[in-house]
Order: sequence, then structure tokens, then C-alpha cells
Amino acid sequence: MRILIAEDEESISLIYRIYLEERGHEVTITSDGKKCVEKYHSTIAQASKAASHLPAFDVVVLDYRMPGLDGLDVAKEILRLRPDQRIIFASAYAEETLRESIRSLQMFVELLQKPFEPSVLVEIIEGNVVHEQLKAAAKDRKKLDDWNLSHDEAQDLLDKVTKLRRAEVEMKNKH
Repeated sequence: MRILIAEDEESISLIYRIYLEERGHEVTITSDGKKCVEKYHSTIAQASKAASHLPAFDVVVLDYRMPGLDGLDVAKEILRLRPDQRIIFASAYAEETLRESIRSLQMFVELLQKPFEPSVLVEIIEGNVVHEQLKAAAKDRKKLDDWNLSHDEAQDLLDKVTKLRRAEVEMKNKH
């Protein structure tokens, strides 16, 4: 996977890089929001010149509080360019305040509350099946986007939807 990370704490971004590159991912690190947007723009431009239909990045990981532009402004710009871009906020910022702020995006983004083990980030990035299945299962994307679920909440909801579908199939098979 191609991963773009905006993290202003060098030690944290280094840990992310090490863990993700060990798993074979291509990682691009930026140290602030403005540089992140610039890198995203330049990567899209390169892909356009190469007539590539591959996404610029498979996932973008954003800290919320950064110099230049904050994570919310970065997400707005990225989603303006590519509304289906997978974005994960990895932040120590107050969870409830952060949830309220990202609701304004009116898009489905994930939230990972710091502190967390780097392996958790790897699992969430590689576990994009949950993200994709939940989006596919949603009949009303607007409602799903407004929920701004954490990864665990998304997994729990997906598990419940899957159980309900199985029960529905079993009921039909009995009749």
C-alpha cells in the first residue's frame, strides 16, 4: 500500500515508518499539514502525467494538530480532490471535540485515539476490509459519514450487520 502520513513529531513518524515499511508498505512522511497537501497535489499531478489510474495514496494518516494546516483542513483539501480517499486521524486531541470537528467533513473518516501501539495502526491500515465492507453495506452513505466511527465501532457495527444478514438468510431457508 502507498501511505501518506502527516505527523509533526519526528519520533512518532519514524516509528510509523519503521512498522509500516517492515510490512512492505511504501510510506511518505510529511511534517506538517501544508507539506502534506503539497505532496498529495504533486503525487496526483505525477499520476496524471503517467496516465495512471491508481490512487495517489491508498490511505492518508493525519495528526489533528499540526503546524501549517491542521489535519481537518488537510482532510478537506484531500477529500475535495478525491472524495473516496481513505483518511485516518491519529490524534491525542480530545476525542469528542475531534469527532465533532470531523463531522463537518461530511465524509467517512476513521479515528484512532493516541496513544496507541504502532502495531494497532498497521492492523487498521491493513484491515481496510472493515472500512470497505462497512461502506459497501451502507445504503445511506450520508448517515454513515455523519457517524464518524472509530475502527472498533466500525468493526462492531459490521459484525452486527453480518449477524443480522445471516439470521435473515436462515429464516428464509427455514420457510
